[in-house]
Amino acid sequence: MGIKTIRTVSFGGIPIEYTLERKPVKNINLRVRSDKSVYVSANARVPVRYIDDFVRSKGAFIINAQKKTAAAPKSAAAPKKYENGEAFRLLGRTFYLKITEGAKEGVYAEDDRLVVIQKNVSDKKRTERLVKSFKLELCKSVFTKLHKARYPDFQAYTRGLPALRIRDMKSRWGSCIPAKNVITLNSRLIEKSPELIDYVVLHEYCHFVHPNHSAAFHALVARYMPDWKKRRTLLNA
Repeated sequence: MGIKTIRTVSFGGIPIEYTLERKPVKNINLRVRSDKSVYVSANARVPVRYIDDFVRSKGAFIINAQKKTAAAPKSAAAPKKYENGEAFRLLGRTFYLKITEGAKEGVYAEDDRLVVIQKNVSDKKRTERLVKSFKLELCKSVFTKLHKARYPDFQAYTRGLPALRIRDMKSRWGSCIPAKNVITLNSRLIEKSPELIDYVVLHEYCHFVHPNHSAAFHALVARYMPDWKKRRTLLNA
């Protein structure tokens, strides 16, 4: 397996993230996978700026292929196996699992790797628990930071800082109960970039002012986030 890196180019204002793998190939090869991720292989001698330009030139094709994939019936996501090399999405990036043996167990992200240190590397259940614990702590850290950053603009409509809850929700990215002063965020949001998570946080805060999806509600969202429609599209993609 060659060296893999995650890169992003812009096409018509739309970010296109792709995984670049260096391999002994003659041509630059591009593929849009069934999960809508973009994979590119190229020889180590090809400059990255040239590869970025190549991916950008294929922007229309990539976006069209991703739209076709989105329109296709979706099957249930395959359960994680928690094996070396398995891909995990965190904060809009792809990390590949690397399990190593060590007395002091823990998990950390480095470059494009999600490193798991555990005493028994063959214990997949332990790997799963460590990874899920890491993701939950990351949720708490990232969500709380964005939650507190948005609070000052809406404190006149709340009874102090709303309580923040994190749940695995099947049909929505977030919800709020103004009467109870509570905001709930979907734990799966940790897979998205901070900009997209921030859109969901703002969306829920705006419901403290307008408990509906009226024109006034959307105008309020646009006041604080003019590009909210673009973010919503990327979030649901």
